Amino acid sequence: MAPGSAYMANPVMSSGHSTIVTMFGLRCEKEIERLDPQLDDPTFIHSLYNDQPIFVGDTQIVRPRKPKFAWHFDDLKFGILDRQTKVFFCLFPFFAR
Repeated sequence: MAPGSAYMANPVMSSGHSTIVTMFGLRCEKEIERLDPQLDDPTFIHSLYNDQPIFVGDTQIVRPRKPKFAWHFDDLKFGILDRQTKVFFCLFPFFAR
């Protein structure tokens, strides 16, 4: 950096939240706007459950007739939770660990 120039290592928004967390929230909002209309679409629901098999232990989770979806954060991972089967579909991890 040039002498006399400024650098902000972790900028903070006026709300008190770090800029990166604010950007994460805005990204989650965009995912909700994009996917919310599809949560009742049978083709979308089929793709969630059938594009890759879901196992708990040795038991494969099958798609329920009427899943109960809710937007959900699991730590810093954002996605869709099926409250009926307790399956979490991660859409956007804040940090992949």
